[in-house]
Amino acid sequence: MKTIVALILSLILFTGCQYILPAPATPEPTPLAPTPTPAPRVLTKQRGGTLNISMHIPKTNNPLLNEDITADKVFKLMFQPLVALDERQKPVPFLAESFTFAEEGTSVDIVLKAGVLWWDGEPVTADDAAYSLNVLRTAPETAVYKACFQDVGTVSVIDEYTLRINYTRRVGYDPYRLCFPIIPRHYYSDRNTSPYIPMGNGPYKLETYSNIREMVLSRNDSYATPPFIDSVRIITISGAETEMLAFSHGIIDEMVTTMSEWGKYTGTKQAEVTTYVNTTFDFIGFNFNNRALSDLQVRKAVAHAVNRRLIEDSVFLNHAAPALTTISPASWLYEPVTASYPYNPETARALLTNAGYELNAEGVMFKQDGGLALSFKILVNEENTERVKIAAILKENFAEAGIQCEITALPFEEYEKRLKEKNFDLMVGGFRLAPAPDPSFAFHSSGINEGGNYFSYRSDIMDALLSSLPTISDEDNFIKAYSEYQKLFAGDLPCIGLVFRESAVLTDTRIYGEKRPAINNEFYNIHEWFIWE
Repeated sequence: MKTIVALILSLILFTGCQYILPAPATPEPTPLAPTPTPAPRVLTKQRGGTLNISMHIPKTNNPLLNEDITADKVFKLMFQPLVALDERQKPVPFLAESFTFAEEGTSVDIVLKAGVLWWDGEPVTADDAAYSLNVLRTAPETAVYKACFQDVGTVSVIDEYTLRINYTRRVGYDPYRLCFPIIPRHYYSDRNTSPYIPMGNGPYKLETYSNIREMVLSRNDSYATPPFIDSVRIITISGAETEMLAFSHGIIDEMVTTMSEWGKYTGTKQAEVTTYVNTTFDFIGFNFNNRALSDLQVRKAVAHAVNRRLIEDSVFLNHAAPALTTISPASWLYEPVTASYPYNPETARALLTNAGYELNAEGVMFKQDGGLALSFKILVNEENTERVKIAAILKENFAEAGIQCEITALPFEEYEKRLKEKNFDLMVGGFRLAPAPDPSFAFHSSGINEGGNYFSYRSDIMDALLSSLPTISDEDNFIKAYSEYQKLFAGDLPCIGLVFRESAVLTDTRIYGEKRPAINNEFYNIHEWFIWE
């Protein structure tokens, strides 16, 4: 018997446990009563829980003096602005009840909502708004909201809830200037107040704060629509890569990134992904000093030669919104009824033929009059992998239309130098546009020599339209002017827009509720989020 047992054990050890002993006979089981199916779990909004997020270590806890964009997102939980950008990028009254720009365009009257309180119970008044503007007056040039103070002259408090901002020049209808947070005069003007302890009026208020490690916010039950989530814990981190690692390891519950960056980590953590169109605009630029490209028919041919769908699919992985002009399709100002240029190499060749070109023996469009061949260099900065890929696609696309191209990929410093020197034919580039959609910096002729008009684009009609924007004092005419701008842009093609890129709000799967981020506030509707453990 001992020999048999030893033999069985040796077989198990040396065959990787593949030796299976026969199972002993067992009696037939007694039938059991069926187990009742549990009732489905009903997901309902409930209060409670902690949301963990991150930011860099701020230099100050005054949102008007702050220079760090990651700290600004946290301050948005504690401070409210006069005017906020909604999901359509439209400025809408927030602390303000209303705003009215004067017909002459040099002032705006703002009426604040009554009944809004600071955390200490004091009312939010026009005096607080006036004080906030004067703080912005002394803010560093790199402060997040410094641009909101541009052209401000005097500020007058008319009554408890009304103030008037007088500008030093005509600014027209520009509510984007009012998208800055308000701070309480009685708290921040007190010399004994700690500069590190904020006093706000937002959905969350400060609970505890450690300058190096973390900040904890608790729900403000006096807020107009109190949030469901009890508290927000903010940890300090060093950079974007650290933030991504913290999210992928469950240390934080929320962050904003691009889909391409998140793609590197998708195997490490489940997350809910909410995408939205950001303000990065990718385009193909022309050098109007090039005789061929100054011809509108050639520019239209180039536009028809671009396979935008291929670029959207293969470069941006369908995480971008196609856009011909600098106005995003996600914007309240977007005008869909403009000229369009669907990908069609045959149409491109026909336009070139009508412009006097014909194919030579090498398959390149050639103009007999003057011996002008359509052969261009495409300038791109080599560090930007997406734009290098776009340039490669364009080279192949243009060859189908009889346009010969070479790619010049350079380090950014040299790339920028070439642009300023107007030393290129075509370029692949991008603008990170401000929320205020003024394109004058790039397409007004005043920017050709000193400014952002690298294209040397000149149009009297465009100049007149862009110069008229400060004369507009009401919303309806503002919308009409931007509709005209988009139609003119699409017809004249100062450049060829490709896409606006997308960002993604990543949230842990225990964070429920519809996420509706705005371009400058990922927590736009945080009061509707809730945690289900």
